[in-house]
Amino acid sequence: ELLSAGAQGHVDKMDGFDEFKKALDIISGGGTFIGPKMASMMRSLILNPDSSSSEIPLSDREKQILQLVAESYSTKEVAARLNISVRTVDNHRTNIMRKLNLHDVAALTRYAIKNELISL
Repeated sequence: ELLSAGAQGHVDKMDGFDEFKKALDIISGGGTFIGPKMASMMRSLILNPDSSSSEIPLSDREKQILQLVAESYSTKEVAARLNISVRTVDNHRTNIMRKLNLHDVAALTRYAIKNELISL
């Protein structure tokens, strides 16, 4: 999606300045740069095209939050149940959606059902 949208590269924010500088050098020279994390994910998708999206790594906390959100708990209720702030829940939910390339709570719920994090 990134490349088809016109991006010339991707660097994860956790990759550090050296990786960012390398990306700038390559892109300014007309090349395309894919950082190591994205390259690893792409490699996995290419080598295992039929693999389940559940292989995308979510932390234990992200799985907990995904499960509660999919069970229709509000952000405030999730925060209270897990004894964390509402902002932390929002940050985790944003990260979950980014990692899974999902864009709304309904999609999160479908993912949780499909991957047996919750049952009907």
